[in-house]
Amino acid sequence: MDTQHTIDQLHRADERINAQRNRIKADPDDAFDKLVKFAVPSAAGLLAGKLAEMVWKRVRGERENDILASMVFAALSAALGSLITSLATRGSEGLVSARHKRNA
Repeated sequence: MDTQHTIDQLHRADERINAQRNRIKADPDDAFDKLVKFAVPSAAGLLAGKLAEMVWKRVRGERENDILASMVFAALSAALGSLITSLATRGSEGLVSARHKRNA
């Protein structure tokens, strides 16, 4: 009985491994595609945040930021970062899609 239980567990593990292998094979994205889809939006969001910070410092100058100004900056920076990241995500997915079509 103990041996049969072990065999059943090994069969279940084998089925899970085969299912995972099939999911990996069915995924059209290779490592480069996944890297592009991750790195492009991340870099774009980071650059957008730094750009917003530079513009804010140029506009505000050396004045001390009060709580309201800090809240406005945070809201504008988050909105810009979100917009740029969203656009970069769409662009990177389009780039990967075009690469897949070209290679097909």
